[in-house]
Amino acid sequence: MTTDNIIHLTTEGERWDTIAWRYYGSVNEAGRIMKANPGVPLVPVDTAQYILGGSGKDFETYSGWLAGGEALTLRPGGWELPLMEGVSISSAGFMGDQFHLQLRFDGDGPDDHGWFDLLTPMGGAVQNPVNLSFRDEDGTKYEERVYNISPEDLPGCTLSGVFTTGGYLLDGNWKVTFSLEK
Repeated sequence: MTTDNIIHLTTEGERWDTIAWRYYGSVNEAGRIMKANPGVPLVPVDTAQYILGGSGKDFETYSGWLAGGEALTLRPGGWELPLMEGVSISSAGFMGDQFHLQLRFDGDGPDDHGWFDLLTPMGGAVQNPVNLSFRDEDGTKYEERVYNISPEDLPGCTLSGVFTTGGYLLDGNWKVTFSLEK
């Protein structure tokens, strides 16, 4: 017997009954989905976070900016997809017409970071105009990537990325040479 799993990324305004209608043609199947996903509450996708920094051509004009240096991000911790030791995807979903992908760094290194390329089925990179960096109330570091792609165009896309983690001190036989000028 094989079990087929469907991966569904929620969009703003979805409820268990609307998801059941989409996949099973009946709102009465909502309980079936909830039972199969006991640790996944369907909650609002966005939350306000104080942004430590960011980048991208649309960073300053990002539509999610709020007062006081806060911006709308995905709610951290919706699920976890480990990528490597200390790095996982902690949330993904659509906010408005943009796809958000959130990384969590579990270490306390000052320079833990990474990036993703979201690639179309033809291998082209999806435009990534905004990157946000923040920490939650426990100090855990998150980076959120924002992509210009619709829910209809997302299937078949793949991710490619590079991640760096490290502590405060790096051990090893290091030598740094540089010149000083007056």
